Amino acid sequence: MAEASNLQEELARQEKEILRLRSLLIAKDAEMAEVKGRLAELEHYGQRLLVLRARIVARVPFAMGLARAIYRLLPRRLRGA
Repeated sequence: MAEASNLQEELARQEKEILRLRSLLIAKDAEMAEVKGRLAELEHYGQRLLVLRARIVARVPFAMGLARAIYRLLPRRLRGA
């Protein structure tokens, strides 16, 4: 009888641990989905910037060189470094 009681207790502990781990997995899945969504936003924004850069270069060929020169002339604190 004691052995059956011990098995019941062990089974209950294991079920509790399974529920705990399942909860952690669900939380991690939600966190991963959030990170993937943010990454998709950043990739989209980066793509838009590349398209904008291409349009500027196409219209004003020396624009990027001029922008780079101005950036180098700015003090470090204004560049965000």
